[in-house]
Order: sequence, then structure tokens, then C-alpha cells
Amino acid sequence: MALWMSTDHVEQRRHTVLSRSEFPDKFWNLLLILIFSCQVVVESKGEFDYLAVFLPQDESARFGGFNLLEISAKQDTVVFIEVPYLNLRDTYTIYAGKPKTFSYPNRLRTALQEFHSKKAVHIRSSRRVTIKGMNALATSADSFLALPITQDFTHFRTISYTQSNVIPRCVLTITSLLGKNSVNIASTRQAFFRYRERYYRNGETLRIKLDGLEVVQVESYDVTGLLVTSYTPVAVYSGCNCVSVPRFSRDCDHIVEQMPPLTTWGTEFVSGAITPRQSGEIFRVLSSCNATQLRVNGHGYGAVNEGEFLEFKSKALDVTRIECSNPCLVALFIQGNSVDNRAGDPAMTVLPHTGQWVSSVSVSWSIHEERQTEVSRILSPMTHYVMVITKSAHKAGILMDGKVLGTGRRWTGIPNTNYSVSVFLQDLGKHQIQHINPRIKFGLISYGLGAGVSYAHPGDLDLEPNPARGCKITNIPGPADLRSETLPDVEVQRYDNLPVVISLACLCVVLVAIMIFSVKIILRLRRSVLQLQRQEKIIIVPRSNRAFQPTIDRNVSTAPYNGSRGVNDRLPVTPPPYIEILDDP
Repeated sequence: MALWMSTDHVEQRRHTVLSRSEFPDKFWNLLLILIFSCQVVVESKGEFDYLAVFLPQDESARFGGFNLLEISAKQDTVVFIEVPYLNLRDTYTIYAGKPKTFSYPNRLRTALQEFHSKKAVHIRSSRRVTIKGMNALATSADSFLALPITQDFTHFRTISYTQSNVIPRCVLTITSLLGKNSVNIASTRQAFFRYRERYYRNGETLRIKLDGLEVVQVESYDVTGLLVTSYTPVAVYSGCNCVSVPRFSRDCDHIVEQMPPLTTWGTEFVSGAITPRQSGEIFRVLSSCNATQLRVNGHGYGAVNEGEFLEFKSKALDVTRIECSNPCLVALFIQGNSVDNRAGDPAMTVLPHTGQWVSSVSVSWSIHEERQTEVSRILSPMTHYVMVITKSAHKAGILMDGKVLGTGRRWTGIPNTNYSVSVFLQDLGKHQIQHINPRIKFGLISYGLGAGVSYAHPGDLDLEPNPARGCKITNIPGPADLRSETLPDVEVQRYDNLPVVISLACLCVVLVAIMIFSVKIILRLRRSVLQLQRQEKIIIVPRSNRAFQPTIDRNVSTAPYNGSRGVNDRLPVTPPPYIEILDDP
């Protein structure tokens, strides 16, 4: 809208009014700075927290190898990483489709009989990322998937394998994100553990206090079934220094995986065979509730109670479907190479249930530039595989790096189900596997086999809570049960909701600022218009009456008014100033 005035002094005043109203530009600049500051605060608080711990591994060569973390993101993301044990604190940018690896010295691993340490790695990200970890030696390795910590990470049951060595080599490791945390570790009739010089058996409970990023570790011959409860969220890792699969075989290797909380367990699991092994796989099914009915490939295996597990071995190159009447946790174990004299050694992975499937997974093992020689020396000789499980009707839409994976690919259907499985080779490059329809989900297991070494881990997990269906999980103390007179009361901090609160607060501040600004503008414009009308007697001429012009009677005498005037006498008319409002075309 263009504004034009007929008098110079009014035109000059117009410029004065506009110069006073130029402050909106400064206001919007300040508003943008405020919004950006709020975004920085939100990102600094973090929406997702991850905790990684590298477990004991082959004490005979504990000072060799490397500890590797690989972080990938779907969008450019800034992550903050701190390692108290190494005095490291730094911020990195993870670019979309470009995984970044971080290699740490071998002394970051925990050791047997190291019951307390500060060897946790804390990763904080403003967006969801995928974090894979591996601790590897030339002849011993396994990998794990680090899970984003949520408020549900307070109740766990753990799973591992039974070792045949005289010395306990299986460990349960817990680390806390927040300080002043209280943790309970309860034994069962089947599973006991040692903490320092004492053994806990038959339901005895160890209660300890953890500070932020502090690590506590207990040892046993098998930690399967142990119950872990905490006051505030923790990360729980389970594994063995060196274990033979199956028991009493001569092959011994490191196994590890992070445990998902009880609220995320499921009832239906599907797995393919570990190609090209010819020995079959070993599965453990851990129950969260009493009287859980189990079925494997349609055959009933009876019932198991809370904290108990069923172990079975699949046939060679056979696909497996596991069904539970109540939520369960399933682990898949790769057998040692002496079973079939093929490449590979014991490894463990959590098997995702169908409710934990995802629509997109990044699979890769990138080589860190600073440790390229050492990492490649261990990973390059291995053969890497990816196992994809999906519904048979959806297999044609699976894409790898934008290309259809189903074309020419062998898919194995699971009898009496609508699921199919495919296993294919993967190199050390960076690959993105997704479905052409983002609403379609699939399960994925990544594993590698080498000469006396192997690894396995799930590609990613959807950790939405899956409440027990008609099953009450017992022996889980609530926050009130975890308090005592010896420990200070700790207010439960829902840190995962903190970014949302900060965002809402910033939004309220921005809205209030806009309202105040709008009121000030309206009042200032109103005062300016009233002032101009009083001083200049402005006549506003609408666009429709643009042709209007004030009339002037030229016949009127211009003599000064002397106080006497006739009936027909009229005052001279002086053309008043006027403003014409012209709309922009």
C-alpha cells in the first residue's frame, strides 16, 4: 500500500512516523535470537541419552584390540559424548547417511572382579540415532546395539549363556545416568551371583547406590533370569568374558548385549538361519510371568514361570518362529566353529519381536581414520551378513541403498505363517535398508563370521512399551520400596520430557512477546493518526472516491473579515491537505 500526502510538512512527518516504526525489524531479529537460543537449550538438554559399557573380554589378551562405537543418523545431528574414565568431553556432528566411528583404548573395558568403575560412555543427542558397539581382539569379538534410555528403563530381567569354566566369567553390568540412584539386583532359584566376596542365592537381593555414570558389575556362571530394578533409569548389559556355545565345546568367545526393559518385551519372534553355518542355532526364551505357554514352529514346549527360560536348538538352515502367551525375551546364540568346522565362534544377539521391527536401518562398519589399520585387520577378514525378516507380502518392497532387494534374492518362507526371511552378504561400506512404504516394518540382524571370531546384534529396535496382556509382573518394587532411611530421598526426574517442557516454555515466551509487540504497535499507530488529524486536519480519501477534489468558490471576496457579514457572504475556502490511499497493484 502506497501512502502520499499533499503537503511537504506532512510528508516529513510521515517519514518521522515510519522511522519510529522501524523497530519491528529489530524486534524480529531479537525474536529469532530468542527462538534460536531456546533451540540450543533444548539440544543441550538432549532428547535421547545412551549409555555404553565395554565388558570384560579374554583376560589373556585384555590389553589388545579396540573398543569401537559407531553412530549413524537419519538427519544431521549434534551429539555430546563424555567418557569420565578417560576425561573426555566433546561435541560432534553426525551427518545424515555418514556414520562416524569412535575408537577407545582397551583399558576402557571393565575387568573381572572390578565391581565398581567409571568406565561408562555417555552419548546425548537431540535426535534419535543408531549406536553400535564392538570390543574386538584378533580372535575374540562381539557387538551390541546401544538403546536410548527412557523412563521405562527401571525393570529388567537379564539373559546370557551358561559357562563351563571353574571361575565365573559371566557378568551383569549396570550404569546410571542420574546420580543418587538406588539399584536392586535379585537372585533366583536358578541364577545366583557374586558381588565382592559374597554370593547371593535363592531370592537374596543386593542393594547398592549409584552415582551418575558409575558402573557396578556382578559375576556369575550364568546371569540369565536375574531381576534388576532401579529408582531412576539405568542401562543394563549382560554377557560373558569367554563362553562356549554349546557348553563343554572347545570354542570359547566373548558375548554381550544391552538388555531391553521388561515393558518392551513381546510375544512373537521370527528368525532365519545363520548362513552359511550348518549346525543350527541355539535359542533361549526368558519368561516375564508365571505359566507362560511357549510354541516353536507350531509345536508346544510347555510352560515356564517368571524368571525361567527355555533353551532349544534349531535344525540346520531352518527358520524359527517363537510364540509366547506372555511377554518374553529371546536371545539367539551362534555356535562355535568346532560344531561344523566352519567360520565363526560364539556370539549373542537379542532377537527383536515383531512389535520391535522398524522401517529403516543403517548397516555398516565404517573404518575410523585414526585406527584404520587395527580395525581393518580384525574386521576385513570377516564375512559380514544381514538377515532381514518381514511379511511375505512386503518382501518385494525392501530397498538397499535405493535399489530393490527382493529382485533375484532368495527368500525363505516360514511354514504356516505369512513371514519370509532373506540373508545376504554385506561389505564394510555404508548401507541403508528400508521399505519403499515407510509404514511397512521389518526385523534385521547384522552378524559377521571369521576364523575363530564372530559378532551379532539387532539392526535397531522400536522400544515402544508393550504392556503385559493379562499378566501381572511380580517382584518388581516401586519407587517407594526402593527408599530407606540410609539413602536420601531422590525426586524422580523425567529427564526425557525436559526438552518438551523447555520447548513449551520458549513457545509461551515467544507468544507473549508477539502479543506485547502487537499491542504496542496498535497503540503507537493510533496515537500517531490522532496526532496528525488534530494538527493537519487530514482528510482520508478512499480509493473509490479518488476523483474527489475540494471545491473552491473563486467569486468570494478575499478581503479580511471585519466582523460584519451578509447572509450570502461565504468564507474563502482553502484547499485542505489530503491523503490519498493507493492500493498496490
